[in-house]
Amino acid sequence: MDSFRINELKVEKGEVQDVAQVKLTENIVLNITVNKADGSVRDVSMLAGGDGTRESRADILLTMGILITSTNPDLSADERGKVLEDLGLMDENVDILNIDKETVRNNVKYHLIGSEQIGIMFSAGDAREE
Repeated sequence: MDSFRINELKVEKGEVQDVAQVKLTENIVLNITVNKADGSVRDVSMLAGGDGTRESRADILLTMGILITSTNPDLSADERGKVLEDLGLMDENVDILNIDKETVRNNVKYHLIGSEQIGIMFSAGDAREE
C-alpha cells in the first residue's frame, strides 16, 4: 500500500495549465491538472492497464475509490458505490475495454473510458467545465 503514497508532487509549468504526473504502481498513473491562478486541482485522471492479476484489478478499483472519496468526501460508502455502478463497473458482463460512461455528483463529473489502446482512463473534474 505504500506505493499509493504521494510524498512530493512535482508540478510542471505549462502555457495554458500546470500539470503533474504520479506513478502509483507499474499499472497506474495519475495525471493532475492544476489551476495556474490559485494552485488548486482542476481535475485528476487515472490511466491504468491491468496485468490480468487480481491485485492489479483491486489496485485500479481502489484508486478509483480514492479519487471519488477525495473529490467528494461527503458521499457515503453507498453513494460512492453508486458512482461505480453508474459507470457500469458493477455490471456482470461489463466489457471494460469498450466502456464510455459518465456520471455527476455534487458538480464533480466522473468519466470512465476503456480501450485496448489506452487501457482504462478514469477522470474526476468540474462538471461545469467542458
